[in-house]
Amino acid sequence: MSIGLLNLYSTRNLGDAAIYAALAEMCPEKNAFGVLSESKATEVTGLRLVPRLPACDAYVSVGGEIFNNARQLLMTKRFVGNIAAISRRASQTMLFGQSIPGSCNGLAFGILSTALKRLPAVVVRDINSHARLQAAGVDAELSYDAAFTLAPEPAQIAAAHALLSKLGLSSERLAVISLRGHSHMYSETGDHAERAIASVARRLLARGHQVALIVQADSDYCDSDWTMCKRIRAEIPGIAVIDPIHEPSPVPAWELLAGLLAIANLVVAVRYHTAVLRLAAGRKALILYYANKGKDLCERLGQPGMPLSAAGCEDAITLAEQSASGVFDPEPLARDVLDHFNWALGKLGAAGAMQGLNNVKSPRLVSELAQVQG
Repeated sequence: MSIGLLNLYSTRNLGDAAIYAALAEMCPEKNAFGVLSESKATEVTGLRLVPRLPACDAYVSVGGEIFNNARQLLMTKRFVGNIAAISRRASQTMLFGQSIPGSCNGLAFGILSTALKRLPAVVVRDINSHARLQAAGVDAELSYDAAFTLAPEPAQIAAAHALLSKLGLSSERLAVISLRGHSHMYSETGDHAERAIASVARRLLARGHQVALIVQADSDYCDSDWTMCKRIRAEIPGIAVIDPIHEPSPVPAWELLAGLLAIANLVVAVRYHTAVLRLAAGRKALILYYANKGKDLCERLGQPGMPLSAAGCEDAITLAEQSASGVFDPEPLARDVLDHFNWALGKLGAAGAMQGLNNVKSPRLVSELAQVQG
């Protein structure tokens, strides 16, 4: 059974790379096709990048927040393209493991909802997205992020230990902090958030931890941790930087990240998949969230956390140190994700049999897209 992944964002955002790896692993043949115009793509086991997507038996609109829309009252070209991708082969397409971001509202959310009503299966990863879609009449299921199925492998752990040894760092003392640069689509990001992250780093250093900023994203879409990383490193002597994207390694970059998050003494997760991969390794993190997806991990899974803008308080340090010894059982979540994925594949098969795998677009959706593009 061949499966195509739609609306890929970047393999150089290692959270997205982890999503692609998880989806490919869940596919019946343990691989999937995808199209991605990206220079220096990182390796994702099971993902076969091709210039043009071949005809597949099923298609998956990948997880993440791909339906961000930066133009209030209007829609970006990228947003319209993502809608078109899921509408082109609607009867064969599922949306899986996504969050519907706050920037997708008004006309944009209305058009997205119309498109999703035509898909045989819609599965989201947070309560807020689920509630919004249900209220809009979309028959959506609630599960978790696909990367919860990615338990760390021995090769990833070994690669992580080797890298720390090379950098002169000790896993027993290491505090890893991920970063999130400013985006006007997330009010929790910005200068105040950077100051809060720097404050956490400085106080952890003062308490005897080896502190490392981790570069989790360096993509071609203005999504890079390096700008913030350089500023904080210049401000705080003694802080380390770990860049799995550019570091030579026997395992793919996202797997090196997963290994590092599994063995670090404590993790302060600003980026969402820092938290997901840490939890998938059976260990807790302090989650400093900037969007509903991170808040959902704290509230639905009972994890320690707070808004990113509030992280400058002393409670953040206390919670971070307490989380170091916290354990988490990811097995029920991984099983739920896999069950939902198999359920969704079954829905695609049933829809294909009933509809002859036709790709007829909704006249209403075509009309609405035409108005937007016009």
